[in-house]
Amino acid sequence: PEHESKAGHVLLKVEGATIPGKFYGISLSVHEGEIVGIFGLKGAGKSELALAIFGALPLESGRIVINGEETLMRCPLDAIKKGIGFLTEDRKATGLFLDLPIRDNMVAASYDKLISKLGVIDLKTEKETVRKYVTELGIKTPTIIQKVKLLSGGNQQKVLIARWLLRESRVLILDEP
Repeated sequence: PEHESKAGHVLLKVEGATIPGKFYGISLSVHEGEIVGIFGLKGAGKSELALAIFGALPLESGRIVINGEETLMRCPLDAIKKGIGFLTEDRKATGLFLDLPIRDNMVAASYDKLISKLGVIDLKTEKETVRKYVTELGIKTPTIIQKVKLLSGGNQQKVLIARWLLRESRVLILDEP
């Protein structure tokens, strides 16, 4: 690299994570600005580890610490609230709402950020935000209300990435990117 950068503080720490039959005693730390790769053969437990960090699979033992605070991940909503985003291995089966428009897929994890003081979705802000990410990520679509199933695979993946960028996730887990 042209210049060196120092890793920031620890955003995510996993200590002794275990799901019997899937993985045992996994520990890792992820610092701000760092990219961490986990790889292994099919069935080695990497996808299950990602799902456990995201709260979609319960750990039998071990702990997850986010920004220095031990966190019990009972469900994905707990992870989302703590700043974790997740791109699933199978975007069509478990990532996208194929029959819904790009707009709805992109904002699915961020409706709380689009609610006005009156408790309704601010449609103007929603539209501007979605258009911003369509432009920034180069999503090829004639309109933000086009069904996401009509996009190419790469553009579908960009919609999912936009979902977590819009959410301002501090940790983004990519399962088989």
